[in-house]
Amino acid sequence: MAQRSFEDELLESLRFSGIESDNLQDLVRAVVEIQQTGLEGVKVFPRGIVAPDSLQVKAVLNPQQLQGFINSLVIDMPRVRGVSIFPYGIVAPEAFGLEVEIG
Repeated sequence: MAQRSFEDELLESLRFSGIESDNLQDLVRAVVEIQQTGLEGVKVFPRGIVAPDSLQVKAVLNPQQLQGFINSLVIDMPRVRGVSIFPYGIVAPEAFGLEVEIG
């Protein structure tokens, strides 16, 4: 059995999300770009009340990934609406939570 790509699996899981088909394909391509930067454990959720029109992407970054990832998000991805980063770790951040809204 052929293995399905991340993009195919994401399109399949979001096909009943209420997002228009053309917009959904563009949003999924943007998420795939984010996932291809090397992030592990990427989670994707539809966003919008009544009619979803964007996706929220959540992941965890190590400190070494953070700077390069932020530069690529801000400069190279025009569909990014917002980015939230918060530290994990009590004394010193060991990892960073990342939330990206794509719309």
